Amino acid sequence: MFKNFEKDMYQSFCKAVSNKLLKEVTIDRIDNSKGYFKENCTWATHKQQSLNRRKSLVFTINGVRKSLVDWSHQYGCSYTTAYNKVKKGYNLNHALKKHIPLYTYRGETTNQAAKRLGLSSRCVYDRIHRHGWSIKNAFTTPTTPKKDQA
Repeated sequence: MFKNFEKDMYQSFCKAVSNKLLKEVTIDRIDNSKGYFKENCTWATHKQQSLNRRKSLVFTINGVRKSLVDWSHQYGCSYTTAYNKVKKGYNLNHALKKHIPLYTYRGETTNQAAKRLGLSSRCVYDRIHRHGWSIKNAFTTPTTPKKDQA
């Protein structure tokens, strides 16, 4: 049985290398829940194989299939943030959006205010959105030292 498989796969390997000009391909199962047999195997690059892992999060947008890592890079957002949002049940479009808006107060941006106050941009954002602070207070209130630091 293996000899037939080996013979069949060698021929398909030669075809894959000559047709696609792929130098570094390895055998990949089309359906990972099934075994290695001619109809369930193909030749793929390491990148292609990474899309075919059980753990990989792969999505199709407008007919283009990519991993969440690749979509995150394309949309310029953090993979970790996108991954966490998808795991929480958000749709892919929502998960790939950057959600920290840029506020300004007296010509100073969120990032500049955060740096001046010794805070993260997220902290300034949370002051406004989670805690209901005014933009003015979020941008001008310094951190208070903890009691054990005073």
